[in-house]
Amino acid sequence: MKSERRRLPHTFTKAGDLARFAKVVWADDQPIEPLLLVVGLDTEGRLHNLAVNNEHTSQMMLAVDEMLTVAVGLEASALALIEIRTEGVIEPDPLEVETFMDLADDCAARGLLLLDCVVSVGHRWWSLRSLAS
Repeated sequence: MKSERRRLPHTFTKAGDLARFAKVVWADDQPIEPLLLVVGLDTEGRLHNLAVNNEHTSQMMLAVDEMLTVAVGLEASALALIEIRTEGVIEPDPLEVETFMDLADDCAARGLLLLDCVVSVGHRWWSLRSLAS
């Protein structure tokens, strides 16, 4: 069973794929500092590249122009975010969900798919896109 848990998803098409990716990457050693990971995907939804956002630890602070710049830098067709929280408010609130959906809509209007933002705390995770529906 342990090897099954550590297998990376082949494509990222739903929130569970992102959460599983975060769990595999960090296994039992989740970062001790808050972290915002940007996942660059190719046209098939496969992992293409990764970046850590050193300026922000929350998707709440991101702007569409930043997302477009990161997508170009990662040579990605689409992006997804993984926000690792280590302290403070754990469960995402409605304002965070609304802010993410606004960012995703703004990115889409500029031709960039922002698949999801998964908030992860230990072994718990939330998909902001799923919370919006």
